[in-house]
Amino acid sequence: MVTQEVSKRQTLSPTDARLLTTISSQGQDIFTNQDAASVLGCSSAAVRKRLHHLVKKGWLRRLEKGKYLILPLSAGPAGEYTPDEFVIAAHLIEHYYISYWSALRYYGYSEQAAPTVYIVTTRRKRPLTVGGVAYRFVTVRAHKFFGSRRVWSGAEAIQMAEREKALVDCLDRLDLCGGVIEAAKAIWRGRDEMDWEKAVAYGRRMGNRTILKRLGFLLETLAMGTSPLLDALRADVGTGYTVLDNLYPHEYGGRRDRRWHLVINVPEHELLNWREH
Repeated sequence: MVTQEVSKRQTLSPTDARLLTTISSQGQDIFTNQDAASVLGCSSAAVRKRLHHLVKKGWLRRLEKGKYLILPLSAGPAGEYTPDEFVIAAHLIEHYYISYWSALRYYGYSEQAAPTVYIVTTRRKRPLTVGGVAYRFVTVRAHKFFGSRRVWSGAEAIQMAEREKALVDCLDRLDLCGGVIEAAKAIWRGRDEMDWEKAVAYGRRMGNRTILKRLGFLLETLAMGTSPLLDALRADVGTGYTVLDNLYPHEYGGRRDRRWHLVINVPEHELLNWREH
């Protein structure tokens, strides 16, 4: 945040200082054109011009049209500053939650440093890159938009997928979590924290049987899940076959698992050998 030390920078005018200190004192590091206009009491054109100059001076970073991040003094003259990517995500769209690989990392279920923040929304929005971090907006239908909770990053509230919903989202879109092996790791690492009945209920609610097939197969492969839970999952597998991991090279082929109606197109030792490391 901006502090009393702003006066040490000769390029910050009294009006600029009033704008930044007022917004910062309200607990905001990210603000809009409208926020600035309410402080300055001037026209939209004048606000845009002032904010443009503050970006050029290194006091602000433009996130997208009409949204700005106040750069702290620690960013230095070059404006080198990497803010919390989840806080940034929370300001990029209103109706959202963070999921897929990003949620797995948040809960400690993946050690992979994914360069993208995945944001679930019912709206369409183009991807953005802010401070070297990519933000991808994954548009889903209304019936898949559920299962989030409020968590805190410092003083900022963000919407994060519940543990179970993060897993179900990943099983629905393996391309957004690094594949079925990353999903298997999440199941194993979250084994004492997840409500498996909730995960099954969420999988059914998504309306994609492949989620339930993958979940049942992975639970069984990892020697997890009670018999009633696995039986409940098997009751929903249907008759058609789908691949375990649609990201895996097609050349591998794979056996047909009649229990889960999956084509096991990933060498089964690869599903487990990560536990040896």
